[in-house]
Amino acid sequence: MALDSEPSPESRPSWVGLISADAAFRNQLQDALEASSAPFQLALAIDSPFSAIGDMEMQEMERSNLELLVVDLESDPAMGMDFIRSAMKSGVAPRVLAAGRDLSQDLLLQALQAGVMEVLPKPVQSAEVDAALQRILRKAGRTPASDAAEDEDEAVPGRTIAFFGAKGGVGTTSLATNLAVEIHRITGARTLLLDLDVEQGETGILLGLDPNFSLLELLRNYEPMVSGLLASCIDHDEASGIDLLAAPVKSGPVPADDFDLISGERMAEVLAFLREHYDYVVIDRPRTFHPAFDRILEMVDEVYFITTPDLQALRNITRSLPRLERMAGSSKERRLHLVLNRYPANHPISIREIEQTVGLEIYHPLGADFFPLNESIHERTPAVLREKSQYATDVKKLATKITGTAEEQDSEKGFLGGLMDAVRKRG
Repeated sequence: MALDSEPSPESRPSWVGLISADAAFRNQLQDALEASSAPFQLALAIDSPFSAIGDMEMQEMERSNLELLVVDLESDPAMGMDFIRSAMKSGVAPRVLAAGRDLSQDLLLQALQAGVMEVLPKPVQSAEVDAALQRILRKAGRTPASDAAEDEDEAVPGRTIAFFGAKGGVGTTSLATNLAVEIHRITGARTLLLDLDVEQGETGILLGLDPNFSLLELLRNYEPMVSGLLASCIDHDEASGIDLLAAPVKSGPVPADDFDLISGERMAEVLAFLREHYDYVVIDRPRTFHPAFDRILEMVDEVYFITTPDLQALRNITRSLPRLERMAGSSKERRLHLVLNRYPANHPISIREIEQTVGLEIYHPLGADFFPLNESIHERTPAVLREKSQYATDVKKLATKITGTAEEQDSEKGFLGGLMDAVRKRG
């Protein structure tokens, strides 16, 4: 009689151990495992507090040949992290998924450093559990190649959009911040604001957010195996709905090794990772030309060069444009755009004259509406989230143009829209 063939690694069950003193969570996880399309089965569940887990429980976990250990940190996060470190060191389980409620960024970083592969917020949802299990399978090489290829085919990478000022003080950071918020508002898309000014970044201030996680921490800790955990470390702003990958909390000189990370292959991997998690990545790039930041401009989909109509800014454009065009390569017409910010109604230089001077068509003009913008900065609330202003209207028009979500209606043109039409005709 022919023997049954040995099950493939992809189809054999993966045994799961669960450590949780929360009965509701144990039931939720059991239901999620049963509903999951991943071949995970619960081998044992321990409801003892961490302080009561001894040799007998550890031996039971070893006998179960666990492939995944789920640890609920809620009852005692500090002791739970100590338990995870011990379990990982002893080899009780090769992979750990942690769960908890209102976990701090510091604890998430500790989990990352301990080797935790995924972190789930409580209360857990079946879809979130299934997605985490599928990611763990892929990292363990347990997903069939055909399935992985299908996933790659279905995934649509997000757009990376970099903003770069002609000089300091042209409103680049304010525009990038407000535009990221407005893109999310009008599209509902997953949007990340990435602050590349690693020495003096101010996006957190403009959002009214005190960030706990920065780009440099992501670069220093990034490994594909823990990308899901890293994604959970990125700060989220409830008021605006966007995520922020901020500059380091402590400003100051950046070590040369960190600039090497920004300009190297690690940054390319991180950008690819962010494009997988977000529909739009809006990047505030510092004005300084530096090889690290130049590399970013080569990687992104689009670059928006921000200028004001003053002579110093226009002169800087003419000096910087050849370099930017070289970075953009043969697709410079599609990738490189000039945005005219703070263009007052009575400015003596027309739009056409500015375009002829700098040798680049203006993609979009914004008016000089200083008061509401300054108020929003002092209040640490993006202008597009406050009462209606001309600046907010202008940002919305730029956002709709970039995203292609809607055509501007004549009724919504407002004062600046009419002014721009008149200026174009006069120019």
